[in-house]
Amino acid sequence: MHFKSFDSRSIIWACLPPLKRIRMRQLHRLMAGMLNRSYPLPEILESLAEGFPCFAKSLKKTSRHTHEGMLLSEAMKNSRLPAPLLVDTMIETGEEHNILAETLDLACELDNPLEFAEETVRISQFISYLAAVGFSVFVILISIFVFIVPVFQEMYAAAGGTLPEITAFVINSSIWIKSHLFLVIVFSSISLAALIRSPHWARRHEKICRIIEAVPVAGVVFQYSRWWRALYGAGALTRAGIKIDDSLKAMGKGLDMPVLITAGQRISSRLDRGFEPAEALKDEKIFPKRLGWALSIAADNSDLADTLENIGRIYREIAVNRMNSITSFVYVMLTMILILIVGIIVFSMYLPLFTLGQLFI
Repeated sequence: MHFKSFDSRSIIWACLPPLKRIRMRQLHRLMAGMLNRSYPLPEILESLAEGFPCFAKSLKKTSRHTHEGMLLSEAMKNSRLPAPLLVDTMIETGEEHNILAETLDLACELDNPLEFAEETVRISQFISYLAAVGFSVFVILISIFVFIVPVFQEMYAAAGGTLPEITAFVINSSIWIKSHLFLVIVFSSISLAALIRSPHWARRHEKICRIIEAVPVAGVVFQYSRWWRALYGAGALTRAGIKIDDSLKAMGKGLDMPVLITAGQRISSRLDRGFEPAEALKDEKIFPKRLGWALSIAADNSDLADTLENIGRIYREIAVNRMNSITSFVYVMLTMILILIVGIIVFSMYLPLFTLGQLFI
């Protein structure tokens, strides 16, 4: 876990409601546009304070700090103006290389409100479906155990004889559930609350994505999602005049990818030894395999920035397609699991009827 990026402003950003997050991203977009028109930064912040009342206090405080000569990144920290890590990093990079407008505009492009809302809806729908299916399975199983299994239990008890192990297990489970019905009701209430709240939890999608990254199959999707931002952002920063190694370090910091920062450091040493940028990137093993052939072309045509941006766009499409494929697969698998569970219980209840004669021996 990386504690460097987990400061008080990170906590404020994580606790912001979804609408305020979108409003803050819109604010950054407007700020980048005004910087491109060469408006003074303090005046920009003052005008934004009038247009965004929910952040007016922090914006006015930031404006005072910048009017006193403080850098925007430091002023935002002192005024605790909430912002995602990527925006913070792009602002610091822009101030360091005197291209603040370009880097802030890039941060808005990689983290824009429309895409944020689209990803939020997609993840929200996925988690809602998982919660709905889980709750449906729970309700169906409890109904079977409480109301249907006892009927078969009385019938088989009157008939006597030895029951199959699977039938005895289902009947014992029914007895336990009926004896702990209060706990079952409490658990079902919690499950219902989870179903209702799941779309709200999904809006905290940055944290959810981190958890899903640990899952081998689903993690691939989110790795593609992070890589497209890293490659596209590095290409855009390189186009703006920043060295490729510094671009990778900035994107690694902004996307919280320590492996990318380390790669940038190794690439810096290769550049110092006289390697061409594309050749220095080709020798780095952490990059996706499909990047190698594209970098070979870039080395011949000297269009490294275009190559990185185009590869980033390709990985963006791959991430969306993989997400759709995995969610469709999960939907089918959950439905099959539900049918399988119910089928096993029904089969276990009717199994003794096929050997009913043995019950009278």
